[in-house]
Formats: sequence, structure tokens, C-alpha cells
Amino acid sequence: MLPEQAKQNNREGFAAFTQYWFDTVTYALESGDVVPLREASAPSCAICTGYVEAALGTHDKGWISEGPRWSIVAFTSDVPWDRPGAVLGFFVVEESPSRRLDPSGVVAESHNGGRSDRAKAIYALYDHGQWKTVQAGHA
Repeated sequence: MLPEQAKQNNREGFAAFTQYWFDTVTYALESGDVVPLREASAPSCAICTGYVEAALGTHDKGWISEGPRWSIVAFTSDVPWDRPGAVLGFFVVEESPSRRLDPSGVVAESHNGGRSDRAKAIYALYDHGQWKTVQAGHA
């Protein structure tokens, strides 16, 4: 569920939304339910579409994903808040270990996780009372 703070059109709201967006990615990968991720993503967002496709493909094949879970450990945005359009934020993220199991329960992939070694970036748009991720990735 979208936290109240993530509904605010300010830096704190943008930071809270960024964490929420990552939570929707994990939820989609683990459950196959992509609705919250789609609702938090602009249709043009390539990385968002990639996560939607990965989640649907994993579950269509009977695979199970465990994680990853991402935690935003630092966030900043110096973009003026009085202008329309997408805003830019920078963040450092910590990723939990994760694994994918094939339909028989055998671990097919695993990742150790860890903290990003450099800042990442997120572009988001605040429109009609809600944030949408436009793009995210390396800064």
C-alpha cells in the first residue's frame, strides 16, 4: 500500500515514493501481481516494463522469485518543485540477497546483493496527486 508520505509533492514524498516503487518491483517479482508496479510507473518507462515482463515471465513458467528487496539508504533531489514535468532524484540503494527457483524447487539463480557502488538516478512525474516513475538506473 502506498504510504501517505509518498503521496506528497515534495522531496520527502519523492524519496518515500522511490522506496515504494522498489517495493512494488519486489512484490511483482515475488507474486506475479504487476498491478501496483504498473500503477506506479509511466507507460513509457523502459525499466518498469522490463520488471513487469520479468515478473510475468517468471510466474508464467512456474518459477519462484525470492527477493531482491531494495532499501534506499540515501536520497537527494535539488530540482525546483514549482515547475511541471519530471523531476530527478539521486539515491544509493542496498539490495538483499535473492534467488530464483525453477518449478521443481531447485535454485537456478542466486545473487548476494549489497550496496550500490555509485549513485543511481530516478526520474518521476507528479501528476494528479500521485508519482509515476518515468525512468530509473545509473546516474
